[in-house]
Amino acid sequence: MRCTKALVFIMYGVGILYGQKVPDAATVVAEFGKNRITLKEFRIAYLQLLKNPRTFDSKELRRQFLDELIQRHILSKEAERLGFAKSEILTNEVEAFRNKALRTQHFETVIKPKFTILEDEVEEAYMFTQESRKIKHLFYKTKDQADSAYSMLRSGASFDSLAYVCFADSTLANNGGDLGWVEWDQLEYDMAKAAFRQPVNMISEPIQSSFGYHLIEVTDFKKKPLITRYEYLVHKRKVKALLEFKLGDKYGFEYVGAMMSKLHVAYHADVMEFVEKKLKDLFKRKPSALDQTSEYQLFDDEIQKVEMSLWDARNEVMAAVNGKNITVGMFLGDLIYIPYNALHKSFRWTFEYAVRDFLLTQEALALGLDNNEEVLMRTNLFREYSLQLAYRREMVRHVTVEEKEIKAYYDSHKKECNGATYDQMKEIFWNLVLTKKKQKVIPDLVKMLTHGMIMKKNIKAIDDYYEGVKKGDIR
Repeated sequence: MRCTKALVFIMYGVGILYGQKVPDAATVVAEFGKNRITLKEFRIAYLQLLKNPRTFDSKELRRQFLDELIQRHILSKEAERLGFAKSEILTNEVEAFRNKALRTQHFETVIKPKFTILEDEVEEAYMFTQESRKIKHLFYKTKDQADSAYSMLRSGASFDSLAYVCFADSTLANNGGDLGWVEWDQLEYDMAKAAFRQPVNMISEPIQSSFGYHLIEVTDFKKKPLITRYEYLVHKRKVKALLEFKLGDKYGFEYVGAMMSKLHVAYHADVMEFVEKKLKDLFKRKPSALDQTSEYQLFDDEIQKVEMSLWDARNEVMAAVNGKNITVGMFLGDLIYIPYNALHKSFRWTFEYAVRDFLLTQEALALGLDNNEEVLMRTNLFREYSLQLAYRREMVRHVTVEEKEIKAYYDSHKKECNGATYDQMKEIFWNLVLTKKKQKVIPDLVKMLTHGMIMKKNIKAIDDYYEGVKKGDIR
């Protein structure tokens, strides 16, 4: 993921205001057997769930998630006992996540202090999330090219004629660079600010993005009616996190841009060409607005296709960056965090993002952030999640159905078959019985693993923390 997209969605720190007592981060919220889950572990894992724009905190969700965390922990311990941790693919995935956690902490330590967000900026951002803009754009790789185009527009050149020249893409060339209706959260910070602040039919000055320079013309707009103060307050935290995401992206891009100016890369052309060919045509789905709010940029089936294509070449060196190697395996681990619009656009953009992430990871290591408590905790939570997920999949994969089970199911449901014979219903019931058995295998396994285990939950500490956050007593 772009250096900062892997960095953002910031944890809310804990503070004490007006004498309000804050639950201690080390408070145990679940104890089962010899295992414990602390409030801090819960908060870190729960935040991942709340990043989903359609997921909202509630008491019921907290209880469900605590049960899920307990299950994950129990299953991961059993998976480790059975040797799942020896998987080299899993080790590579955990290492890639550790590096992403390092970049997140680098963002917190180095980049986030460079900017502040005011209340009116959050309110404005919320209003923008309730609007849409229809925009056209021109794109240039350099500022000189963009400045020249802007001068031509001011001198009377038409937007459409310049679009026909500047775009290699025939659709954009022929439709005047029309991007259609866009949402605020689909655009990078500076582009979003320009597009949603400027009047209809006005053309912006050149705006820099991570890809180059753009000129924007807003041709129409629409907004949702009757936006209330209550709605703003309900969605305020998510909007602030999204704004932090965009600003973090902007400042992170500038920071890593300075690092890139001192960069020395020695490419291994044969390996680069091999990887590019393997990735060709794998990322065909179109980018969407949800990509920006997702931590993982690839779906499970896409990850599996990429691993199948590149895993055997994992130890090959793609390039040396400032004297340190980037292997195919390292690149493979990074792909899930590189923004999907770059994966979709070109291999060149994809590898450039991988280099940026590599530089930030190396700087984070040099700062000693690999010993940071939050980095260690997040990495361990991810490792547990990956272990138990691999175990779940293996258990479900091995579920089978014998014919006597199908026959028994048919006999017990014969009245519902409306005279259909066993042979007529066999395939339908086979799928039905298999699905039911797959749904039961994990709950039955957890029940067996927790048999006789004393389990204690401290739900109050979790509720006290999040209610404090809602009231503003905890930041």
